[in-house]
Amino acid sequence: MPSLYYHENILWQSGVKNIAGVDEVGRGAWAGPLVAAAVILPKRMYGLRDSKVLKAYDREVIFKKLIGNCICSIGVAEIFEINQHGLTWANQFAMKRAIDGLEQRPDHLLIDYIRLPRSLTKINQTPITDGDALSASIAAASIVAKVTRDRLMCELHGADRKIRHFAFHRNYGYGTPHHRQALMKNGPTPYHRQFYVPVVQSRQISLDDQYK
Repeated sequence: MPSLYYHENILWQSGVKNIAGVDEVGRGAWAGPLVAAAVILPKRMYGLRDSKVLKAYDREVIFKKLIGNCICSIGVAEIFEINQHGLTWANQFAMKRAIDGLEQRPDHLLIDYIRLPRSLTKINQTPITDGDALSASIAAASIVAKVTRDRLMCELHGADRKIRHFAFHRNYGYGTPHHRQALMKNGPTPYHRQFYVPVVQSRQISLDDQYK
């Protein structure tokens, strides 16, 4: 199994200093924003893994370590932007916003799966399929994005009493059985992405009663 720093080592050895890992979270969710993160690791860091294989407690611990020791930035594509422009646009622009928000301009980007168009960034980049499992920098970005988005969904659950039956604080907007049942019973909320099939199917249920 290659080192999690395999791609970073190649770049470091070639003289590249500041490498930013970039990843997004929430692309497949039925509700809520899409969140991207960009992280520049100053050195090797113990415990980095793809955010999906870490327990919530471990993600929180590593998140705090990353925020305290690395250059991190968050980019968000809001729900209205996703509904208006689609997921590809949202994915790219959330990543662009995260990259542009870094306090230090990276020399190279390691991006999970996608390549950003040159119209969005002129920084050299390497897209890596399953990058959050193969690159420490991308794994770090996946953790920062995941923890940030989960917190946003928990805040959303607590802020709007009318949507609490959707349990966004537990499913974070993803298509769990409970989420599907709530959709079919109550119809979509303003926080849902209007193009997903389960959301479309639930639209016939009037929102007037829910939001009157």
